Amino acid sequence: EQDEETSQEHHALVPSSSTTLSNEITPLQARPMDPSKDLAAYGYGSVAWKERMEIWKQRQMKLGNMKKENDKNEDPNNIVDDDTEFLIMDEGRQPLSRKLHVPSSQINPYRMIVVIRLVVLGFFFHYRVTHPVHHAHALWLVSIICEIWFTLSWILDQFPKWLPVKRETYLDRLSLRQEGKPSQLSPIDIFVITMDPLKEPPLVTANTVLSILAIDYPTEKVSCYISDDGAAMLTFEALSETSEFAKKWVPFCKKFSIEPRAPEWYFSEKINYLNDKVHPSFVKERRAMKREYEVFRVRINSLVAKSKKVPEEGWTMQDGTPWPGNNVRDHPGMIQVFLGETGEYDMDGNELPRLVYVSREKRPKFSHQRKAGALNALVRVSAVLSNAPFVLNLDYDHCINNSKVVREAMCFVMDPLLGKRVSYVQFSQRFDGIDSHEQYANQTNGFFDVNMKGLDGIQGPTYVGTGCVFRRQALYGFDSPRKKKPPTKTCNCWPKWCCCGCCCMGKRKKKKLKKPNICLHIIFNSLKHCHIYLHNNGYAKMQIRLETLSFSIVPWKKISKTLNVCTEDEISAHISNPKFVKKFGQSPMFIASSRLVDGETLKHGNLASQLTEAIHVISCGYEEKTEWGKEVMKPFHYYVLLSLLVQVVTCNHGFNSKRILLMAQVGWIYGSVTEDILTGFKMHCHGWRSIYCVPKRPGFKVSSPRNLSIGLQQVFQWALGSIEIFMSKHCPLWYGYGGGLKWLQRISYINAIVYPWTSIPLVIYCTLPAVCLLTGKFIIPELSNAAGMWFVSLFFCIFTTSVLEMKWSGVTVDEWWRNEQFWVIGGVSAHFLAVFLGMFKVLAGVKTNFIVTSKVDDDKEHSDMFALKWTTLLIIPTTLLILNIIAVVAGVSYAINNGFQSWGPLLGKLLFSFWVILHLYPFLKGMIGRHNRTPTIVLVWAILLASFFSVLWVKIDPFLPKSNGPILEECGLDCN
Repeated sequence: EQDEETSQEHHALVPSSSTTLSNEITPLQARPMDPSKDLAAYGYGSVAWKERMEIWKQRQMKLGNMKKENDKNEDPNNIVDDDTEFLIMDEGRQPLSRKLHVPSSQINPYRMIVVIRLVVLGFFFHYRVTHPVHHAHALWLVSIICEIWFTLSWILDQFPKWLPVKRETYLDRLSLRQEGKPSQLSPIDIFVITMDPLKEPPLVTANTVLSILAIDYPTEKVSCYISDDGAAMLTFEALSETSEFAKKWVPFCKKFSIEPRAPEWYFSEKINYLNDKVHPSFVKERRAMKREYEVFRVRINSLVAKSKKVPEEGWTMQDGTPWPGNNVRDHPGMIQVFLGETGEYDMDGNELPRLVYVSREKRPKFSHQRKAGALNALVRVSAVLSNAPFVLNLDYDHCINNSKVVREAMCFVMDPLLGKRVSYVQFSQRFDGIDSHEQYANQTNGFFDVNMKGLDGIQGPTYVGTGCVFRRQALYGFDSPRKKKPPTKTCNCWPKWCCCGCCCMGKRKKKKLKKPNICLHIIFNSLKHCHIYLHNNGYAKMQIRLETLSFSIVPWKKISKTLNVCTEDEISAHISNPKFVKKFGQSPMFIASSRLVDGETLKHGNLASQLTEAIHVISCGYEEKTEWGKEVMKPFHYYVLLSLLVQVVTCNHGFNSKRILLMAQVGWIYGSVTEDILTGFKMHCHGWRSIYCVPKRPGFKVSSPRNLSIGLQQVFQWALGSIEIFMSKHCPLWYGYGGGLKWLQRISYINAIVYPWTSIPLVIYCTLPAVCLLTGKFIIPELSNAAGMWFVSLFFCIFTTSVLEMKWSGVTVDEWWRNEQFWVIGGVSAHFLAVFLGMFKVLAGVKTNFIVTSKVDDDKEHSDMFALKWTTLLIIPTTLLILNIIAVVAGVSYAINNGFQSWGPLLGKLLFSFWVILHLYPFLKGMIGRHNRTPTIVLVWAILLASFFSVLWVKIDPFLPKSNGPILEECGLDCN
């Protein structure tokens, strides 16, 4: 009991609960847990300030007065505004996104069955190795090798699936937090890549551009850059028509909030477009807009038809001057700003997003680096013109299906807790399928809904080449900001002179680390000039110089923060710094923009000077002697040498060699046709993480290939890139150690580059059923009851694993089965060919050309969905299919000829062969065709293969009886 009265300033404030959301607001009554206790006894802290007490009293009085007032002149919105004020304050403190782990009821059974499957596999291989097939040692040994490889491949594929997560965003919180002021939402630059308008229809590109210009995002924050790598006048004219139509289409989309905002997809949807549309003029304006789009479509198609008749002297502009891009391989750089800077507005008088046409310079003696080079050129152009801190790259056929897709990404990259360490946000791909039950070649839902969710629980998904929002600073090769280590945990219950360490674990004397001040110069014949900056806590950063061949260690005081915002004087110093010229190239304006991390642009200079500088940064020789897309470090053994050397020199200063960070290249990485894997891998090596975003409405809609052959060409390109990375110094098996790449993330990248090698045992394994049926041998001996139990257990585990995986990932049975089919189809065709061509390309320097996928619509819709266009990719799967069909016929004929007692051994062989035929069924359907239009070359191959195996079958003589008894010619009539 206290005798003295508590001072008024030390009265505590009882925390009140949130107010009700209804219109009727009542003052909250204080309900202390212990009424007899004075709140001042808790001490003096943040809940006992006098100012908070006064504010709380005023709030209670205001709420009471609002309840009593019934004046008719009172504005009823005041009460709602008062509630809204507190809701905004509360929502403004909440995160913009949330990570949701897969429920334990779904993921734990999956993990359990995976462990059980590993145990069963151990017993299975023990039986297979200890029970050889005596009369078929070759088949037995080959089958075991294939099965071991499949098991290792499956284990690598399971690591990313162990910790799958899902994410959800809060767009309402982003609006409450970021749209209070005009400049709160971050600007974004959107890149669209197109190459050949004859293979990539301009109408599809135009729909992609229109969906970008109409997104639900502040107009002044959006810039769209179109890269025309073919320098085609058709693309230029089509964009000019698109910019004119956008003045009508964009206000229509924003007025009625339609989805999707690509006119081709919107007008072709077979839905009730009047749902949620209450505006009286919607139907009338929609009909008028549809007519406008039909006119626009006719104009684009007429340009396409006109472009097929190229004049002998080449195309000319309206003023009679030749079109600069008449020679695709030798032309100057071209930039044209269609919207945004010309002062043109839409029909409602509002500004439109910036639309810029870019065609980089090309000369015969310079390598243009394909898609990666085009993207790097757009990075430099956009940095000079708009310099948005975030970049979204899309392929020409990736229309925006969700107008809020950029806001979805901003919920991750602008999150105050997570955003600073996010390098990119990868969205899922959803194909615009013709027939969802028969689109074998284009179903990637299994990969996106399973593997990508699993990777998101580690360090983030891999970059798949499109539909990805990047942080510009990550593209520039900067390191991810490091997490601040939490302070050492101490016990607050002890006096100041005591701590847990000295009381419980004995007295420990802390050694004070001194800042090292070392300057060591060592000459290496094969090393470049390296600066290793050493921090007093053991953190080091390595930087490369190409002028000399020395190696030095300097004090930490000389290092500057990497991602800080510089002043104008510092920017001027950076422009003249040879290090930045070496890294970014000889463009003062671009170097200056690289230091403005908040999306600011340079104050000086007009549009003309910016365009002049933009032309300079897309010149073909700009990247020479710079770090754009190139590897500037030595192979891994040099990293080990340097780290050990620094560890020896600084052994007394607490240095940790595992924390050496290596300078990265700038922009998209060169050296592979799959620049996406390399670019994402380098970012993860530098400590960045990525996010996998799956909005309720898919962010992008992709035009899918029209037949299986084109789909295989895409898969061949991806597999070829994986082989190139596997046989290069960028291979995850030996690259990037000592950086920020997590071990499970490294395993996922290893799996992403070794999967094409699985095609070799897969082709062999698909051949074994036919060999077994034609020779009468099998890969396993007769099974006992115990052995049969292990086989049944393995099949049960495989089935259960697939079912549980579908359950937690949300993949349907049809999608899972199509994914299994295409795994076999791609493995025995595109992957198998990519392995050998990739080795020839890397070891012998043989160039491999792949065909760009064409998305031109056929006149007869859906009729050629399964018609196969003959390519070399179809030789092996067609051969396997015909071979197994012939083997099944031969096996059944043999069983009929030898009686029903031979059906038992035959059953396993037939199931083995049917497994191959079912997985190759799309090829069978493709050869038959929907209108019996089988390619002639397929018929020729079928006849040749059938004849060959028929001769082989006759040579085996399956119809002749096999008897071990006496020969008739020897014993005659006296045989017993």
